Amino acid sequence: MYKETSIYREQLGERLKKARIKAGYTQKQVTDLIKINQSQLSKIENGQIEPSIETLGTLIDFYEINANWLLGTGMKKTETAQKAF
Repeated sequence: MYKETSIYREQLGERLKKARIKAGYTQKQVTDLIKINQSQLSKIENGQIEPSIETLGTLIDFYEINANWLLGTGMKKTETAQKAF
């Protein structure tokens, strides 16, 4: 079963905020370093908008986090999944 897009957006924002805080940065510091708008990062963290693929990749690299964790995805090791590889 697939989650609704809004649930992913909320979880994504919450996880990005956790990653930022764990890394010890303020929103202002992050946006100055990776050159995005502070209001954009705030809206992403609050689940109001989704980041572009480019911004998402930049944040994953900047925070040094796992994309599967951030997106809340990952394949379960089932027989079907194993056959796909």
